[in-house]
Amino acid sequence: MSGQDLDAELESLVLELAADFEPAPEFGVGSQLGRYEATGEIGRGATSQIFSAIDRDLGRNVALKVLNTEGAGEGDALGSLLREARAASALSHPNIVTIFEVVRSGRLTALAMEYVPGTPLRSMMRRPLDLRECLPVWRQAAKALEAAHAAGIAHRDMKPENILVRPDGLVKILDFGMAHSSTHEAEWEETSGTPRYMSPEQCRAPRVGVETDIFSLGVVFYEMITGRCPFESDSAWDTMTSIVEDAPEPPSKWNPAIHRQLDALILSMLRKKAADRPTAVQVTESLERLAYTAVGAPALWPAVETILSCAAAWVSRPVHAIWRGLSVAGGRTSSAVPTPLLD
Repeated sequence: MSGQDLDAELESLVLELAADFEPAPEFGVGSQLGRYEATGEIGRGATSQIFSAIDRDLGRNVALKVLNTEGAGEGDALGSLLREARAASALSHPNIVTIFEVVRSGRLTALAMEYVPGTPLRSMMRRPLDLRECLPVWRQAAKALEAAHAAGIAHRDMKPENILVRPDGLVKILDFGMAHSSTHEAEWEETSGTPRYMSPEQCRAPRVGVETDIFSLGVVFYEMITGRCPFESDSAWDTMTSIVEDAPEPPSKWNPAIHRQLDALILSMLRKKAADRPTAVQVTESLERLAYTAVGAPALWPAVETILSCAAAWVSRPVHAIWRGLSVAGGRTSSAVPTPLLD
């Protein structure tokens, strides 16, 4: 082979390799990927953009998470996207966003998922929330983790940004991109997570199980009810050191209205040893008891007053009047029972 032929072959090879490594095409509002057409941008991160989109075949609204390889290594970003797809698609729960499919076209890769109109929990936390506001969110988030953990899946990045609240109050857990499917502890080569929501085991070593989500959710609970994080310093390193070494202050120190049962629950979720924390099932059960003791009992008082009033009237009013009073208290009208039977 002559030198000229070799140069031509090398030039052809370089052009072929350049074509293989050319950046993914721009994707924006109005762009199409498979049967999906982007209708608006919802948000963007280091490795992906999220768009509202229309599924032209089924005529439904979806969210499209499009991989952006410029912010990270393509292999890492694609691996995270596929982990999210595998983890979330293995779950079917009303409090977990549904993944429909992985879409690939040329050099573009995306996740098509359930579109959830709602508010990120973070935007609701501009002030400390009261218990009545917190309990529905907490219970639904715990139920979502209960389902994930039962399937052996740890989310590994529970934080307010990954919790979405719909206008009707339904909570959806997002972003299983860091999830790992295993019924045992998972080993990872590097520390990952959002520093102030990381568990001690995430900070110390790359070995985590589903218990890490309980700790992170405990931090979210603490922040929602007090307006501050239990572990926070000037740097990520100092925050992680505090998570590993420091005992958190009871939430009631910052919010005296907090019920003692809630203090105990949150502190149990923030225990340093993973094995000492409650399970997601136990968290849900504790929240249900708390809802009755701290919120439910006062709510019952008007009904108790009605019953006492009827009892007091027993000695001074005819039986039919008492029956009418009880019927109204129970949501019935006196016309529901024929008057002749009462008289």
